[in-house]
Amino acid sequence: MKGLFKGPFWQITVGLWLSMAVFFGITGHSWDTFFSMLAIAAFFIVGALSGEFCKSQVKPLRIAGRIGAAAFFVVLAGCVLIGFERVYLVTADSYPRFLTQNLGTADMNTLDMLSAKDCKGKAVEVFEKANNTWIIRCGFGWHDSHTYTSNADPFRGIRQERAQ
Repeated sequence: MKGLFKGPFWQITVGLWLSMAVFFGITGHSWDTFFSMLAIAAFFIVGALSGEFCKSQVKPLRIAGRIGAAAFFVVLAGCVLIGFERVYLVTADSYPRFLTQNLGTADMNTLDMLSAKDCKGKAVEVFEKANNTWIIRCGFGWHDSHTYTSNADPFRGIRQERAQ
């Protein structure tokens, strides 16, 4: 614990994380981007600190390190699962019904209603699946958005107009 931040690895790592936060904040012209990257940097720095605390000779620090490391890996596993869910949504032929709400037969009016009420500024994505099923999602990830199932193509009216 003596020279925790004295090694070049720590200094370079912390410097890289903070410089990435500044770079993305400047190029994105956004404080939100800066603070998001800063939060990600803090997450990984705290995870690394927890690993160092696990090696401490002081018992309370060792316990805090183990708790911090466990929390770090639980959050990391959750992020991996969210990534797997997104890949499954985009590439699979089906999607679990228990993760969605059934809209019945959705059309453009339904999408407009969802966009106004539930989506509130988030993008509406529509994915065609097997057995005439369409998955409609407001937003990007399952954890912070709404996901619906439709028994019909919501864009069928537009496709029929273009076909004529």
